[in-house]
Amino acid sequence: MNDLNRIVELLTKETNKTITIDNLIHLFLKNSKYTKRLGTYDYESKHLEIVCRYLDSRKIYMTKDITLSVMYDFIELQKLKGISNNTINKRIGLLKQCLNFSVRNNFISDNPIQGITMLRVRKRETITIPRYIILDILYYLDHLKPTPLNLRNKAIVYLLLDTGMRLSELVHLKIENLNLSENTINLTYTKTSEDRTVFISQKTSEILEEYLKLLNRKYGLLIIEFRTEGKIYPRYVNHLLSDIAKTLNINQSISPHKWRHTYATMCLQNGANLEFVRKTLGHSNLQTTQKYLHLERENLSKQHNAYSPLTKL
Repeated sequence: MNDLNRIVELLTKETNKTITIDNLIHLFLKNSKYTKRLGTYDYESKHLEIVCRYLDSRKIYMTKDITLSVMYDFIELQKLKGISNNTINKRIGLLKQCLNFSVRNNFISDNPIQGITMLRVRKRETITIPRYIILDILYYLDHLKPTPLNLRNKAIVYLLLDTGMRLSELVHLKIENLNLSENTINLTYTKTSEDRTVFISQKTSEILEEYLKLLNRKYGLLIIEFRTEGKIYPRYVNHLLSDIAKTLNINQSISPHKWRHTYATMCLQNGANLEFVRKTLGHSNLQTTQKYLHLERENLSKQHNAYSPLTKL
């Protein structure tokens, strides 16, 4: 990080408190690269590149030249291209984060777009997977020949439904993360970079035990790509779920995140409280009042056994 240190040293000596936009983005992303998950870094890079191209087209190269008027023009241009308000807000928000980062580090005096008004975003209803579709999928998977490939695919679906884990957490699962004697999984690769314990039903535990008997444990990872004998990538899981939907003539998305929404919704419908759902999903918070609710691990395990979607199917 010597290059970053040199840039920081030079910038903090400047008296006009303005930096080039290239340096603004470089410093922010450099920080993200070392402090955030790779997926977050890639997400920020992709959206900031679009903002940078726009500013460059306007011949705006210094932070002092970024104005509210310039950014409102950016918003108008994005809307003409059919970009959603939600995506536009994300891009404006990331630029604000970059500028605030530079203010905190004394690179610039202030954030010139701090007062920008974000676009109104219509609240979308969370779409879950209907119970009858879940039952069709589980019945289909339960009646496939128990080959390593079929058992792996079955394990993927059961894990998504039974834990609500993120796709990134699923593909990074290691065999050593499993504790099937206690029906728990310790997630060490999480969005928050904090380990999290999730609980599995007896049915999922039995599926994993059957799968592990046929899995060559030298790989270390639980979910592998058998053709390459290596790591499975998120896009493969998406393709797998799409193929299941086509096979069963399901005309709606059953993406990994839909399973996460479904897990949370069905747990609440089955009587779980918000704090249980918050902890098992790995959310930082749901509502301010949730900080007053404290559930111990034993209680979480009992609630999972009572409220997991698989319990009530």
